[in-house]
Amino acid sequence: MVQFGDAVKLLGITLDSGLTLDRHVTQVVCACNYHTRALYHIRPLLMFDAAKTVAHGIVAARPDYANGLLHGTSAFNLDQLQVAQNTLARVVCQAPRSASATQL
Repeated sequence: MVQFGDAVKLLGITLDSGLTLDRHVTQVVCACNYHTRALYHIRPLLMFDAAKTVAHGIVAARPDYANGLLHGTSAFNLDQLQVAQNTLARVVCQAPRSASATQL
């Protein structure tokens, strides 16, 4: 008997049985948070332009990959991705957690 999984990963995109992309968004947010925390630790050693380059190259590119598939996804998934981007902006600008990311 063949056991079927409830999700498949193809070209870096995780599709679940309902095609909701919930698991994909969760994995992208986890990866972004991991790299954002790493950048947070080395941020005092980097100039602003270098921090922007590292942030964009390593972290910000992850949510942008295959974002066309996110059309029509739930507002909760989009909010999770937005929070990850806002956190990254605060780390790059060395702003406190209470700072508005839109003004950064």
